[in-house]
Amino acid sequence: MKSCSETVLGKQEIYAYAHPDYIEILEGIKVAVEQEENYRWMMAAAQARVEVWKTQKYSERAEARNL
Repeated sequence: MKSCSETVLGKQEIYAYAHPDYIEILEGIKVAVEQEENYRWMMAAAQARVEVWKTQKYSERAEARNL
């Protein structure tokens, strides 16, 4: 907004939001959020697989004790 030659605050804001640098930053944030969400869901899936494995191993041990 400071690099805009306009004195009216509304026009400075419009200039700032339409500036290519700002748009580039927003695109970077968008990519980062998409990656973060992807990694978060991958982590949740991995944790679920571990829980299934733990349950299976517990069941196997319980079954072995009963034999």
